[in-house]
Formats: sequence, C-alpha cells, structure tokens
Amino acid sequence: MAAAAFADALIDPASSFTRPADVIAHPGLRDDQKRIILLAWANDALGLEWADARDLTDFEAVSHLDALIDALEQFDPNAAADYRAVRKQVRSPSARRERKKR
Repeated sequence: MAAAAFADALIDPASSFTRPADVIAHPGLRDDQKRIILLAWANDALGLEWADARDLTDFEAVSHLDALIDALEQFDPNAAADYRAVRKQVRSPSARRERKKR
C-alpha cells in the first residue's frame, strides 16, 4: 500500500475499508500496519458507541466494534482484551441509565 493510501486508511479507516475483515485480507499491508489501522478504527467505533450511549449524537451509530475487536485479536490480543473491557463498560446498563438521566 502506498504511503498516502496508508495515511488515508489510518486517518479514516471506515472510508478505506468496508469491514474489518477487509483490513486483514489486504495483501498490500504488513501485519503491523493492519494492527495500527484496526486500533484506529476500534478507537473511532468505541467513541461512537460511547457518544451514542450518552445520547450525544443525533444519529444511530453503526458500529463495527465487535468485528474490529475480533480482528484485532489476531494482531494484538492485549489491546483486544482492553477494548472488550471498555466495550462492556460502555454497553453496561449503568451507562444506559446515565443516558436516560440527561
């Protein structure tokens, strides 16, 4: 993958790839590049879910977070575990109750 295309994928992974599996299958990316892109995308997806859980957005976010965490597991199991823990917190009933208070 050319440097400019990699930069675009890193800045906005969802505009470069349809699914996390597309990152894994990309023949022009090294494993370290795949890991970085998946981490960036997971961070974006987690932020969207967090904002949606707190009713900070005017739209229903379509999240690939579960698939991203599964894909990330192949390249960085520790990061995948961290994202699973935070995902659980964001999706918890207490996070939803906090949303209803606002």
